[in-house]
Amino acid sequence: RRTAMAWLAGVLGMILCAFAIGTHWVGRTTAHPGNTTPHGSQTNVFQRLLENRRVPLGVEMVLSIIVLSLLGYNAIFTTSIQGPANNVGNLYYASWLAFLMAIRICLGCLEEWYEVERGTDTGLMQDRTSVAKGSTTKSYQAPSLMRDQAEPNTKDTAPPPTENLSEISEATNQSSTSLVDQFEKDRVNRLRTYFCLSIFSTVCSASAHDAAQNEEEPLNAVQRYIILAPIIVASISMTLFVLCLSRRCYLIASHFCVGGLLSVVCFGLWLADLVLTMHSEESWAVNRIGEIKMANLYYFSWASILTAGLQLMSFANAILGMSKKDTMSIVWIGICKVCFVIFGAGMHIWLNISDKCDINDLTSGAVTFCSRTVLALTVSLTGMLVGGIVVLIRFVQKLSNSCHCDRVQAHIEIILSSFLLLLFAAAVALITGIGGPGQSVGDLYYSTWLAFGVSLGIFLHCYDQITKADNESRMAQRAELNDVQVSDRE
Repeated sequence: RRTAMAWLAGVLGMILCAFAIGTHWVGRTTAHPGNTTPHGSQTNVFQRLLENRRVPLGVEMVLSIIVLSLLGYNAIFTTSIQGPANNVGNLYYASWLAFLMAIRICLGCLEEWYEVERGTDTGLMQDRTSVAKGSTTKSYQAPSLMRDQAEPNTKDTAPPPTENLSEISEATNQSSTSLVDQFEKDRVNRLRTYFCLSIFSTVCSASAHDAAQNEEEPLNAVQRYIILAPIIVASISMTLFVLCLSRRCYLIASHFCVGGLLSVVCFGLWLADLVLTMHSEESWAVNRIGEIKMANLYYFSWASILTAGLQLMSFANAILGMSKKDTMSIVWIGICKVCFVIFGAGMHIWLNISDKCDINDLTSGAVTFCSRTVLALTVSLTGMLVGGIVVLIRFVQKLSNSCHCDRVQAHIEIILSSFLLLLFAAAVALITGIGGPGQSVGDLYYSTWLAFGVSLGIFLHCYDQITKADNESRMAQRAELNDVQVSDRE
């Protein structure tokens, strides 16, 4: 039945997508944004709606929702335990890739229907720029209590120069426009993140429920939490997504007491769920040594926790005043997070094999499964220590504005990144190689390779930064030398 359902979903999906492509083409060819039909004209109402693209866009949005539901239902039941694509392969990847593309199309239609990126809701613009507009409608007069008391009947007041008025008004309008632009960018990013988090959490809950259907024994508290926690997160995220569709309702969702606290709750729920999913004996996602048993629950659990973390980070950046351009601090924090995942995966394996390991496996110098697991724990602790030191140094440097030591900091970071690069290169060879605890695809495999890639990126960035600084200093020295030669000639 599930194989026949996958075939039927593919055929219906192609038919609906072809019809959606036709409506999309009609909407693009009949749209005339610059032409507006007067209310008193005899033009048909349907024709006006067609020219404004409301009818084609509405049909396209409904079709995208139907396709999303169809492909989501197909992906969950086709790739589940008893489905024909329960193992990773062409049907598995095709089912989930089609579902993810349908998510993006449906989200794009919703954004276009509610005109998320156009900024046509002028009420918020007027509220945020009323001060700037009010300053240009009346002439400016500086208050002077002494002058008002001495000359109460004086009517001749000299207005300020019009140039100053125009400059002040222009600067105020530019600052107000930049605030509104940033407001809209944050709204769009959070809207998309909430939508993806709700979808990913729903998939995790459905996958866990599908696994529970095949359990002969009654569910325990851990398994119930794995099923119910994603449902709670999906409900919260979908509510916040609906609030983000309206600019005025987003003022509520963007406040930390509402959106921020709910993001903390979602991240906390998913953090506990991830620990139970990846490191519990009752988990359906992995086995006792971290190998993947159920790909759907494994991958979408990680996608959900990463999405929830990004949403929480957006509120944390706003509160702490962190600049989005300071990407290297975020990368170093990422090193700490990845090393923490390595530590958790290594500890999970060690707790399951510690009774089979003795002291000779660790002191003899032989490359065994036990010694490689201990190496994973040591490497993860070292990476967290080095990353934490760099993050602390960057935070202290940001607080003390008097310290201008970017060049010294770049040299220190390139030395530390070189050390981490060599350390993770050895870890990749020993941990993910044949006979290692991370030879099978799982947390330890992915996190070890990710740590190696991030450390390589940090090294290349620091090297590029030092090279640019050296080139700039050479050019400055040459310019200074040329100025001295010219002055000597004169």
